Amino acid sequence: MILSFTVFGERGLLRIYEMKREMRTIKQKSVQLEQENKRLSLSIEGLRSDRGQLERIARKELGLVRRNEVIYQFPATDRK
Repeated sequence: MILSFTVFGERGLLRIYEMKREMRTIKQKSVQLEQENKRLSLSIEGLRSDRGQLERIARKELGLVRRNEVIYQFPATDRK
């Protein structure tokens, strides 16, 4: 009976193994989130300090153009 509590109990060996595995998963996710956070911080800093980067994004994603600027768009062709 003591052996079953040692292995299968709430604080048994199986539960400890499961918790360690869960802790590794959480640490990996934490590292990934820290890396993404650093990447986003650099991107934010770039947008604050570089008006050229901000303009490129506005042009590409929002389709903005300067006053008196003409944009020519050509239909895509299928090249085989």
